[in-house]
Amino acid sequence: MSAADVLDRLAELGITARTSGEKLLLEPGSKVPPDLLVEVRAYKAAILAYLRRRVGPPDYAATACVCDIPIGPTGPVWCAVCHLPLICPGCGRCRGCKLSIRFPPGRGPYG
Repeated sequence: MSAADVLDRLAELGITARTSGEKLLLEPGSKVPPDLLVEVRAYKAAILAYLRRRVGPPDYAATACVCDIPIGPTGPVWCAVCHLPLICPGCGRCRGCKLSIRFPPGRGPYG
């Protein structure tokens, strides 16, 4: 399942999803079945990123790793924003997006 799949299931039920800052708003929230709510929570960062990407440029801050010092390997899951398999096992957010915030285009250590 992906963020797009979750959004499709919500739409089938007549539920709209939109962003408000770091919040994901589902209207009407009372119509979301408990099993789908579990999926929404699991994919929240990816859903927020997907919705923002449809509206404007990617918001790397929404998915960037929040660990002070990320340590250890990453898993096979690909980030919905930067499209790299760099999801931090510590916080569940993307180390690639953290690098995009630290080193925006043209201002990184190599350019």
